[in-house]
Amino acid sequence: MQNSKGEYTRVMILLDSHSYIDGDFLGAMWKYDNIHENQVAWYKAQVEAYTAANNEKGVDGVVKSSLFFHIPLVEYKDAWYEYVNNGFNNTENVQYISGDTGEEKKVIYCGIHEDDLFETVLELGSTDAIFCGHDHYNNFDIVYKGIHLTYGMSVDYLAYPGIYLEGAQRGCTLIGFTNEGEYYRKTENYYQNKYVSVFGKEDVTMDVREPVTTFVEEAG
Repeated sequence: MQNSKGEYTRVMILLDSHSYIDGDFLGAMWKYDNIHENQVAWYKAQVEAYTAANNEKGVDGVVKSSLFFHIPLVEYKDAWYEYVNNGFNNTENVQYISGDTGEEKKVIYCGIHEDDLFETVLELGSTDAIFCGHDHYNNFDIVYKGIHLTYGMSVDYLAYPGIYLEGAQRGCTLIGFTNEGEYYRKTENYYQNKYVSVFGKEDVTMDVREPVTTFVEEAG
């Protein structure tokens, strides 16, 4: 995003979080990939390039940015587990905003290896919001070490057995920006009266699932 002076008020960066790895061709073993080292280097280069362009126009400080990809970072898991293990209360690192988990067992199905993306985000001080999908029943929004970690709501009717009968997770995340590049986001459930469909809406249960408090550690 640029203002009338040609200054970058916010940069939206999309990364490919890949798919299954280590022979897990159908995802049955939950072996998901991570953001790769060369992608982290590319992300850093983009932030530095847009920051330099702004600095040349007399804008001080690092450019504001948001990150979007599919598979959540391990920090989504770290943040949620820390929140749950503290009795569903905020901690020094974690501030709960909204939403919940509906996935079973491990709850957060992140990549199985370590990567340096979140550490690079903290180092650069540019990105203040990260958005992911992947876990169809998860829709929480939480702040971890000053960074908003948001699950987009699901539009899925097929991937999980019986998911077409459940509606609490289905909808969208509205993201907006001010002229100064500050952002705001809000989750919206599809079954609100404000969303009208010419095809009508199917009957679904809106029961919120019980939060999972027992976690299964990553295999391998």
